Amino acid sequence: MIILGVGFGYYLWLNFTHLGIPCPFRTITGWLCPGCGITHMLIALIQLDFHTAYLENPFLLLTLPFLIGEILYQRYLQLTKQTNPQWNQVLLWLYVIALIIFGILRNL
Repeated sequence: MIILGVGFGYYLWLNFTHLGIPCPFRTITGWLCPGCGITHMLIALIQLDFHTAYLENPFLLLTLPFLIGEILYQRYLQLTKQTNPQWNQVLLWLYVIALIIFGILRNL
């Protein structure tokens, strides 16, 4: 709930001031990081503008269901005091590798 509250507050801040938090990686290098466009993507999703959301960050938009599922699964493991199974660790590493590849390809 705290994350949703902070996110909503940031959304309101952006709508009224148009002052966002710049990406430090992009500020330093001039390149888009894999996460660049997340804020605009989420704002577009709130407005149900899926085309703009896709243009802002296609990889994260397309993998958002996986990320939400993974967060819920990790919470379930925490609550039931289970360890993260090997298959899920491999899946997470594959996701990180895909995210890095996306970050490289979007700057070519």
